[in-house]
Order: sequence, then structure tokens, then C-alpha cells
Amino acid sequence: MAASDHLSPYQFEEIPGSMFSSVLAKHDGKNIGNLMWRTSSYEIKSKPEDQGRVFDVSVDSDHQRKGVASEMWRKAKQIDPGIHHSSNQTSAGKAWAKKVGD
Repeated sequence: MAASDHLSPYQFEEIPGSMFSSVLAKHDGKNIGNLMWRTSSYEIKSKPEDQGRVFDVSVDSDHQRKGVASEMWRKAKQIDPGIHHSSNQTSAGKAWAKKVGD
């Protein structure tokens, strides 16, 4: 089985935007996950460190620990290579960020 075979029941949809962008994860036509970030090309004068900052990652509890968030991260990095993790994270978020890297 290929590494991505366990993700075959999931679909990932890119939602690009001028200020915010996201990747949605879907299962059986329902949204089950979201990774949202401030688009790194959007100029922020007050807090430049917020450019490209991920500010929300969520996966429904029935679909957690199946690689969904990690695949959303990979898709987001393809869309916007300048994205980075927020410094404001839960302990689970810190562990996940360390696992997937920058």
C-alpha cells in the first residue's frame, strides 16, 4: 500500500484568496477539515510576521490521526510556499507542527 492510499477516501479543495487562503478536506461530500492561513503575498504593515501565518487547523474527531491535517499542510505549501506555523499553538498543535516541519 502506498503512503497516500489511506487518504483515498478524502478529497482536498484549495480555496485561494487575496488575504486568506485555505485547504478544505472532504469525506463523502462533507467538509471534515480546514487549514487556513493569511496569504503570504498579502502585505501586512502592522505585523509583517503574520504574513503567511497559519491561524486555524481543524479536523473532525472521527477523521483525526489519519494524515488529513498533514495532507492539507502539503497542499497549502504547494499553493503558498511562504506559509508558516503560528507561535500560538496547543500542545497537540506543537507536536503536529514539529512532525510536518516548516
